[in-house]
Amino acid sequence: MHRKSRFYIVLGWHLNCNHNTAYYRYWAVGLYRFASKRRVKPLKIRIATLSLLTILCLALIAPAFGGETTVYTNGPTNGNNDAYFIDVYQVSDSFALTQHYSSIDDFSIALWAPTGETPLNVAWEFGTSSFGNQLGSSNGNYTPVPWSSVSLLPCPPNCGGGFGYGVWLAHMTGFDIPMGPGTFYLTLTGATDSSGGRDGWDINSGASLAYHNLLGAIPSESFTISASGGTTTPEPSSIMLFGSGILGLAGVLRRKMNR
Repeated sequence: MHRKSRFYIVLGWHLNCNHNTAYYRYWAVGLYRFASKRRVKPLKIRIATLSLLTILCLALIAPAFGGETTVYTNGPTNGNNDAYFIDVYQVSDSFALTQHYSSIDDFSIALWAPTGETPLNVAWEFGTSSFGNQLGSSNGNYTPVPWSSVSLLPCPPNCGGGFGYGVWLAHMTGFDIPMGPGTFYLTLTGATDSSGGRDGWDINSGASLAYHNLLGAIPSESFTISASGGTTTPEPSSIMLFGSGILGLAGVLRRKMNR
């Protein structure tokens, strides 16, 4: 109210000097009202713009807090060609990451097991070279799912190459390894099933470079690598800074709207 009165008095004094008070006072009030309307529109635009920027910022940081993300896939399961045994043999496949991931914690493979048997576990290694274990290694249980449950191809006898094998999608978790960017290797061996049969890693001839510990270079196998949390997880200080900025924006907008 104080600013409105001062604006009116100054104009009124100036217009009185020109001896046409009634006309110019009306014009002055109209000018002020016109200016007030002009101020409302930019404020609304600023509010909308800041809201969109806030949504954009949240969208940009969302991958850092997101769920499971596939960071490499060597192509679809073949299931009909052949497989390399990974019971007493070692098979090592490469994969490339284009950025750093704070938590590589999941991989899936297509696995052949004798008909009627269920895959149980496998020994795995992550390394920076073929058959390397520089980044981590363990022996863990799968979460197996019959390929026939996710494929239109019946199994058996059409999958497993007609050799008396069923094809499974075996899911491995229970580890947490930061990784990337660069080229790395997943090595598998010691695969077992419910009857101790010979299990094999499905050959799909994807883009990966693959090696067998006895045969050397071989066609590559079917697998995917996944990460949780997307790229490197933000530090708590960064999250606090972002939150305080949003709260500050809210305070500024509230003061502008109350004026």
